Amino acid sequence: MFVGGVQQLTKKGHISKLPNSPLQEVIFELILNQEVDSRGNQVEHSFDLAQGVFNKSITEDFKHVVTNSFPPNIKIFPRIKYQYWTSLNQWPVVQIGPGIFTVNDTDVNYEWSKFYPLILENLQRLIDSYSSPLDINKISLRYLDAVEIDGADSEEKLRFINKNFNLNLINNYSIKDATMLGLNINQTYRLTDGSTVHFSIIDGKSKRNKQAVIWQTQINSSKAKTFEDISNWLDSAHSVTSDLFKDTITNDFYASFK
Repeated sequence: MFVGGVQQLTKKGHISKLPNSPLQEVIFELILNQEVDSRGNQVEHSFDLAQGVFNKSITEDFKHVVTNSFPPNIKIFPRIKYQYWTSLNQWPVVQIGPGIFTVNDTDVNYEWSKFYPLILENLQRLIDSYSSPLDINKISLRYLDAVEIDGADSEEKLRFINKNFNLNLINNYSIKDATMLGLNINQTYRLTDGSTVHFSIIDGKSKRNKQAVIWQTQINSSKAKTFEDISNWLDSAHSVTSDLFKDTITNDFYASFK
């Protein structure tokens, strides 16, 4: 955001909203443990009861509701059943279903100072909708970034990554008469608090359906079980992902988003 004509900075020199952000989507996701009956069969009783309460609360702010239909004999867990938009295709979107709750936004709206309270507000609605404490399996915060590239050949992709990311990719081999069809780099780390961080770079298509290099930063926790736990974890998780975003790319590449 801009305050008095000066871009507001977060700690470590991060700009709270990059004017030319590569962000495609940011996603908070909460997964519940699978609900089963006495015979071990999957059931959705708790969700069916809670959904009506949640629906009544959230439609005060998210008035456009989209329902995803599934054949009654097919049980998929978790699955998104309802999407709540402020208006038709107007981000952000809140999604719920048996075993899952997400809050999603894009670069158009995204600022952490807005996204963080949006998560907590709707998480509280979810908690209030259930008659018993949520049986949380894990939570995650995920950022998808992409930059379109000129050319789709393997050499161009490697040159782009080596120029703009703080890593070096070298293929000391070649395959005769072959073209690289896919690029996928994955790294996983465990933090001292037990959270796991996943960082990946792939090639693919941007939201404008153009050839792009896409990188994903995701942090997960299986220890946050209460509203307070999640609130505290989110603050820490955002700090980790913000630092990682800047540290994994070169200074010049970061400056191109300002």
